[in-house]
Amino acid sequence: GRGRGLVVVVRQHELLDPGRPERQQDGEHDQHDQPPAVVAGRQVGRAAGPAGALEIDAAPVQTSLDNVWVLLAGVLVIFMQAGFALVEAGFTRAKSVANIMMKNLIDFCAGALAFFAFGFAFAFNGDTDGIGQFIGSGDWFLSEGSFTYGTLTPTVFFIFQVAFAATAATIVSGAMAERTKFTAYLTYSFVISLIIYPVVVRWVWGGGWLLQMDTPYHDFAGSSIVHMTGGVAAFWGAKALGPRIGKYGPDGKPRAIVVPKGPSAARTGSVWIH
Repeated sequence: GRGRGLVVVVRQHELLDPGRPERQQDGEHDQHDQPPAVVAGRQVGRAAGPAGALEIDAAPVQTSLDNVWVLLAGVLVIFMQAGFALVEAGFTRAKSVANIMMKNLIDFCAGALAFFAFGFAFAFNGDTDGIGQFIGSGDWFLSEGSFTYGTLTPTVFFIFQVAFAATAATIVSGAMAERTKFTAYLTYSFVISLIIYPVVVRWVWGGGWLLQMDTPYHDFAGSSIVHMTGGVAAFWGAKALGPRIGKYGPDGKPRAIVVPKGPSAARTGSVWIH
């Protein structure tokens, strides 16, 4: 190594210097009489050898990689909001495009606040016995004792989970497009992220009763926890509201609703979602 090469060079100079004292023993020198570079070179040489190999703890590096990867995945899921907005804008009339785009923004804002305050605790915190099989509790507002998974920090785990909470909430906006007031939709987004979606999460991902069955129920990517929850809410919302005004004529036959530039926006949104 570099250190050993330095030691060899200095030793050659030692042989050329008749004024230096003799070796105290075979293979030893008085370190007090040697330049600091010689001592440092020998230490580096020993550390580079097998006996003095440096040990590097990989655990902190792995923890950082885990958190960066999950955070990146959560951000990509959040970008689905843009895809949903484009899809829904592609199936609404021009006068309602700004409204539907704003709803896709506000359901994430309101849902994230509700999930941060209480929803996350309902989904993951507390014991999983008794009532805890159905709903969590404690450590509100993502406090220090909040649940996390593996090596993830609570903040990163929350960001990953709130992305799916927002996805469940925004599914409904397309099913009820052009038929809800802004304040009503804002209230819905807050409620589903506050209690409805977190309770469903608790049953499976939160270690609740479905996961505790003899044959545990698993949902790897949220096909039922996220999409079925949002789909059921969308179904009942659309059923309660009925069709858009003007969709059906007096004879009950459907009318085509003209959507300018709708197909291109819908295709773009579909690609973005996937």
